[in-house]
Amino acid sequence: LTTAWREGDTETVLEISSVGFESHPELFRRLVDDRNNAWMPQVRSILGGTRNAVVVVGALHLVGETGLVTQLRNEGYPVVQH
Repeated sequence: LTTAWREGDTETVLEISSVGFESHPELFRRLVDDRNNAWMPQVRSILGGTRNAVVVVGALHLVGETGLVTQLRNEGYPVVQH
C-alpha cells in the first residue's frame, strides 16, 4: 500500500484498500463515499482559512472517483501527492 501510494499508483491503493467491499457495495458507499461527501464542506472551510492545517484520513478516502483528492481536483484545488 505504501509503495503504491509513493509511486502514485492510486488504482492499486484503491484495490488493496477496498478488499472485502466487493460483495458489499452498500457498506462501501456508507463508510467511504458518504463520509467523503460529508467531509468536503469541512475540508473546503479549512482550505479557505488562513492557517496551516492537516487533514488525516485513511488511504481509501483519498482515491477513486469519490475520493477526497478527486473531489478537490474537480473543484479546482491544486492537489499534490507526496
